[in-house]
Amino acid sequence: MTAQNLVSVILVTRHTGPALDRAIESVLAQKGAVELVLVNNGNPPEVEAALMARFKDAPHVRLMTGHGDVGFARGCNLGARVASGDHLLFLSPFCRLPDGIIAALGENEEAFKKPFVLGVRLVDGQGTEIACSRRPILTPEGLIVSALRLAKHFPKLHLDLHKKALPPHTVRMPAISRHFMVMLKADFIAMGGFDPAYLYHSEDVDFLLRFKERGGHIYFRPDLTVPCLLGGAASLADDKQKMKDSIRYIHDHYGASYFHPFLWLIYAGYGLSYLAKRGQARLATYQAQKKR
Repeated sequence: MTAQNLVSVILVTRHTGPALDRAIESVLAQKGAVELVLVNNGNPPEVEAALMARFKDAPHVRLMTGHGDVGFARGCNLGARVASGDHLLFLSPFCRLPDGIIAALGENEEAFKKPFVLGVRLVDGQGTEIACSRRPILTPEGLIVSALRLAKHFPKLHLDLHKKALPPHTVRMPAISRHFMVMLKADFIAMGGFDPAYLYHSEDVDFLLRFKERGGHIYFRPDLTVPCLLGGAASLADDKQKMKDSIRYIHDHYGASYFHPFLWLIYAGYGLSYLAKRGQARLATYQAQKKR
């Protein structure tokens, strides 16, 4: 297998359940030069053993395992490091690739300004476009407006890009989703990959903001649609990590340029939201124990 015109699909899996098999099958069913780089990120031992047995001699699959749960960003970086293709597709295990989409990705690529990142329309089980499919770059004021549900009063912030009419052709976009992100491997390596300081959240918006600051171009193809059936409610541990990663993102990119008390208000809001969810979880556990 040569790197010329090869697309390396990097799929980081962590306790993703049955969705993983569906994602893998959709990748392996693609026609053309495609390899799957599967990064096992802290799955249960039985899942790891099954993956090792399944792909022991698979010529188009590279399985990376044994490193434990190192986070999504670091897992993607590990996968990119061993990828053979000149193109990388970072794919969520909750996505299912339609037939022929890998081959379609190369259409009109010569028209893109380089370096580029490409996203597609992501939809839920009902075919409705999900919020992260096309979105603005995350800013402190955007966070406040979103948290207080004031988006309709601040239309210039463009918080709900996914609710706007689909453009008729490929367009530039402020940001896309980590669930489906295509770029040249050389550009990803030149950027230093995703920042491993982010464990499981905000690494994509951090990358895209740094990418744009270095002259990168972000594109969105409305003609390509990928189902993205995200998992259920996040655990308290995941909520806590999301809070930490989001605060890190705001501090890294806006800490030096924004009025500090304003940022402290955002940090406090994240903390109160997490504490409220933790309190609700403890109450639910207490009520369940009382019923026994």
